[in-house]
Amino acid sequence: MRIVYSFLDEEDNAISKKEFAVSDQTEGWTGSFQTSPLEHRAETFEAPPKAHKLWISICSAGSPQALGAIAVCDLVVRTPGTINSSELTLLDFNGYSLDQLNSEWMKDGSQHKMARIETIGSKPHRNAMVVVDNDPRGHAQWNTVKSKAPMIVPGQKLIAEWNQIFSIGLGAPSTVTYEDLPSGHYRFALERLTVMGVPTGELSFLEFEMPVPFWKTQWFWGAVFFSVLVGLFLAHQYRARHRLQVENLELSQQQVLERERIRIAQDIHDDLGAQVTQITLVSAMAERTVDDAQASTQNFQRITELSRKLVASLYDTVWVVNPENDNLEAVGNYLCQTFKQLTSQAGLSCRLEVPMLPSDLPISSHQRHNLAMAVKEATNNLIKHAGASEARMIIKLENSKLNISIEDDGVGFDPKSVKLGSGMGNLSHRLEDIGGSAEVKKCPGTGTQVHLQMPISHENFRAVTEARNDDISHPDRRQPKSLART
Repeated sequence: MRIVYSFLDEEDNAISKKEFAVSDQTEGWTGSFQTSPLEHRAETFEAPPKAHKLWISICSAGSPQALGAIAVCDLVVRTPGTINSSELTLLDFNGYSLDQLNSEWMKDGSQHKMARIETIGSKPHRNAMVVVDNDPRGHAQWNTVKSKAPMIVPGQKLIAEWNQIFSIGLGAPSTVTYEDLPSGHYRFALERLTVMGVPTGELSFLEFEMPVPFWKTQWFWGAVFFSVLVGLFLAHQYRARHRLQVENLELSQQQVLERERIRIAQDIHDDLGAQVTQITLVSAMAERTVDDAQASTQNFQRITELSRKLVASLYDTVWVVNPENDNLEAVGNYLCQTFKQLTSQAGLSCRLEVPMLPSDLPISSHQRHNLAMAVKEATNNLIKHAGASEARMIIKLENSKLNISIEDDGVGFDPKSVKLGSGMGNLSHRLEDIGGSAEVKKCPGTGTQVHLQMPISHENFRAVTEARNDDISHPDRRQPKSLART
């Protein structure tokens, strides 16, 4: 509810207004206009430009939730006195009789019956304009009659004073907000009042519970404790599993090293030992045939050949165990030298097609040994059975795989017809032992092709590829080496 002072121009059109709203209750409200004390109010404002009349309204229009009652009396509008002029009263509610009130003021709004004139107070009694709003869908108001509204001048200082009594409440659904409400059980009580603010004794209750924040509950801290325990357990399991993997890797490496030692010992015992024994026997025979020049010459030639083979075998053994040769470049050099030496001794023309191989790609001694033995076996079988005049070896590194092809222009041979002692049966076993494969293609009349393939560790191959890319992006870091052979 509010009291509105509107300014009208000469054509009675509103140009501006001053509103003074009321809410809640006046102090000492008893629920009755007759027994409640009046509240005095005074406001000062200025008439705007083009203002010609002052139009006053006592209105209940506004929020539909607001219901209640208001009474206004002793309304006076005046101008303050100055040095050059005395105080001028424009409107005096006290001087109005009941007839004058009905002629100077008029009811308005959608519900006229909510606006009336009552006698309030006691000793002296006062006539008051009252609005009792008990309908959320309607409103009522008291207005001064525009034709009898007091005349004013633009820029004129105005003082409005009046006495009022009111009780304003909510008559529609509304929201009550409680901030930082502690957890627990609550009972919300609501008492119904009359439109005059008098309690009816009708109570409504709403019981509700404010839950405990989840971070303060026992189950939350239990879950946290359980999660910590599970995390510690998983961390312990991870460390234990990681330690077991490391130990298994070390054990595997030790087993590989042990097998390599056993293999080297067996090679020394079987190959080198047998050759030394042969040299010893032939030397003994040469001592017995010292008087036979021809026989002695043959024995010494035999000793020389056996010694050359012994040195070659010893060189192969040293090459296998030397860690400096654990890279693809050294393997390529060794295979080329071995292939060229074997074919040259057999009187064959030799062709090598080997691109640049990386020296930073690691190859284990076990892999080197099996590759070398496989190439030797394939070359020896080519020399013995192919009847060729030219032999060719091609080495390529493609898609993280090392491919070796040994080809000839001989008559071709059937691997099934080759004797078991020739070594062809060991090719597949040697390559399978290092994760690779061996394939022999017979081409009667056009030659034979032996394909050996060994996978390169994905991690090693990726590291080399990244290093190559880094060299390409930084040319000053590259140190090219010529690995091509013909």
